[in-house]
Amino acid sequence: MNRDILKILYRNSNILKNISLKFLLNMKGGGNRKLKVEYNNHTYVFEENEINDNYYTLSSIEVDGLDCVVVLISTEDNIAEIHSITNSKSCMANTNENIGSHLLKLTIKMIKKYASKYNQKVNINKISLGDMSIKKCGSHYIKLTKMLILLTGHTWYGKYDFRPRDNITNNIDKYQNKKYENNVKIMDTLTVSDINLIKYIKMTKNNNFIDKTKDTIIKKPKMLLKDFLRKFLKDYDNMCEYFYMFYEQLYNDIGLTDFQGGSFVLCEFQN
Repeated sequence: MNRDILKILYRNSNILKNISLKFLLNMKGGGNRKLKVEYNNHTYVFEENEINDNYYTLSSIEVDGLDCVVVLISTEDNIAEIHSITNSKSCMANTNENIGSHLLKLTIKMIKKYASKYNQKVNINKISLGDMSIKKCGSHYIKLTKMLILLTGHTWYGKYDFRPRDNITNNIDKYQNKKYENNVKIMDTLTVSDINLIKYIKMTKNNNFIDKTKDTIIKKPKMLLKDFLRKFLKDYDNMCEYFYMFYEQLYNDIGLTDFQGGSFVLCEFQN
């Protein structure tokens, strides 16, 4: 497994206990066994590596020196922790779109198969992951979590029923989950006429955008803000730098909770 990935695993894991970075980096290469999973008419292969009696890693077979995804299994906590999902096209066969989404679905399928068939020591009942996703925009990077909440009300992982995690109990954090649901409520109800939208569009310093926004507010005052923003960002490559100029200020001003960098968990899935 790639040493840089192991360092990220060590730094970001919420379940590794009493394992030193040196020990992790000195793990023997090569998996104890290969795990095969069928997804969209293609066979994908993962390697199992034992860290010690309590921890295992599952990683996709490297493509061009890259681990497409790494999963840490804890037999103590009965949890699978997903790390380092990539967007590399080489990680998935027969698709050029939504690489991350397909890879997440594949990984969840692999974890369920592993838990139910391959390892009797493991009784996985939760899957967790961290959300540090960013999306390149010219010379900038947009925080994907904030962008998706503005466009849909949900985080990317939230679409798959992951919710904020309590890192002590490894269950859903009820307090943070209320904030998550409040984000959804805000974006499901807030319209273009409920806020001073022109204030944010003026930050682009583009008179054409400003005039079109004024026209939209007059003609479609009940248009949801998230629908307006999705339309604004439809041509991402040409519009993202304008979006970058105002999205975080807008996010904060309308009272949304920031989940960038947070930990999410999927509980009580069916094996």
